[in-house]
Amino acid sequence: MVNFVKKGHYESDKITMEDKIAKNYAEMERDYTTNESMEVKLKFLKKNISDTYTLIKTTERFEERYETYEEKIARALEKDQERFRGLDGDLMNIREVMKTKADNYDLNVLKESCDRFALYDDLKTLHNKCLPPLAIVQDQIIKFKNEHEQMKEMIRKYDENFNIKANKVDFFELREQKLDKELL
Repeated sequence: MVNFVKKGHYESDKITMEDKIAKNYAEMERDYTTNESMEVKLKFLKKNISDTYTLIKTTERFEERYETYEEKIARALEKDQERFRGLDGDLMNIREVMKTKADNYDLNVLKESCDRFALYDDLKTLHNKCLPPLAIVQDQIIKFKNEHEQMKEMIRKYDENFNIKANKVDFFELREQKLDKELL
């Protein structure tokens, strides 16, 4: 990561340079009256002022660029934070989805159940195979039930007729016995 210089870091250098310029002007005014090697001092002073001015301008440009970079970094950090918030939301959604998903244990239990139980198509095929014979057996049972009812009715009528005949026979026998007794 890039290390940045604090915004006011060069402020003290700027003040120091301004003090040097003021000091150089004061020296120039003092030495101007003596005129000893004035040209050398003037050239030195101009160079010093020029260097100082260049340094100040460079510092000001650096501060402007620093502020621009600082704003760019702040915007980039803000975008990254928004992206991370979105990723955090996506991560929460993934966690919720994962709660509803099956894991290996669930899938193994399901596989065992599938191995133990029939598929729907197999069950439907078995149903189609069994239903017609069951219908035939059911019809036979209903037919047998009807025949059984008829037989019960026939037996009841037979018993009834038998009882009537038995009663008649008893009556005739009783009458014969009575006549035999009377005749005797």
